[in-house]
Amino acid sequence: MTPSNVRRTVVVAAASRHGSTTEIGDRVADRLRETLPGHWTVCRSEPDNTWSLTDADAVVLGSGIYYGRWLRQGRRALQRIDHHEYVWLFSSGPIGASDETEQPSELGRSAHHPHAMFGGCLNPSRLTRLERFVTRRLRVDAGDHRDWAAIDRWADGIADELTRNFDSDHHPEALADRADLHPTGARP
Repeated sequence: MTPSNVRRTVVVAAASRHGSTTEIGDRVADRLRETLPGHWTVCRSEPDNTWSLTDADAVVLGSGIYYGRWLRQGRRALQRIDHHEYVWLFSSGPIGASDETEQPSELGRSAHHPHAMFGGCLNPSRLTRLERFVTRRLRVDAGDHRDWAAIDRWADGIADELTRNFDSDHHPEALADRADLHPTGARP
């Protein structure tokens, strides 16, 4: 049986406080379903679903950023998949296209794929009283600052890499030592 006939699974999980990061995870999962070959199964999961994250062939994990850190649920999931070779990480939370937010410290582990940073969505009606106060003090603009085209391009890059690394005429395990086939990721 060739690798392209083997069932493969990619899990997409996102930790979100108010739902906008979950929507990014949904978009990435939908895009992967559209672009990956039919023997790939794309599962949407919660970050605390340990089985789905650790048993998948590949994982896409994201979290909203609050006060410069990933949400606790995302940090815990990241610890569980630290050994996994095929992991793509994304964050959402900077408001505005020009924001240059530093990568959260918990993402400093060595990874095969670059971390993707996507703009966030600020809907004041979803915020707690304290969050509304902070956003007013920081003069943060409300609105949806997510670049859906960039998110789609990033997901397409993941699909391309998975197809290239798993769906060849050779087993991916045998190709793992070839430098030209190591994961390179895709930037938005």
